[in-house]
Amino acid sequence: MKKVFYKNSAARRSCFLSMAAVAALLIAELLLLGYDERILYAFIAAAVFYAAYIALCAKLFFTKVSFGGQGIELTFFGKTVTRYSWEEIKEVKRGVECRRACFALCDGEGKTLLLLERRKEIADIIDEYVKKDA
Repeated sequence: MKKVFYKNSAARRSCFLSMAAVAALLIAELLLLGYDERILYAFIAAAVFYAAYIALCAKLFFTKVSFGGQGIELTFFGKTVTRYSWEEIKEVKRGVECRRACFALCDGEGKTLLLLERRKEIADIIDEYVKKDA
């Protein structure tokens, strides 16, 4: 059975929450202070900056990770970007990357193949497949 997760869900969540907070502040300011062109321009500028940020970080936000019997597959808008078989993954390390807890999936030489968020669902899947192969 194939399980699919977004690769960077915590980053997605924090980015969209911060965007919502800025938009709420700008709308509240617009409602409390009345219509002012400067506030409207600030709202438009914030929207443009966030749209540019999402466009530049699209791969970060829209990459999905699929776990299956064959291995791990990274997809970007339905197109397969990278595929790792369970035989390639020899070691799973726990670590921290950019202040977020993660799993580092490594090959036999210790080279990191893939970094995944450390979540219970992902840990259960990795334990299931790594223990099955061992």
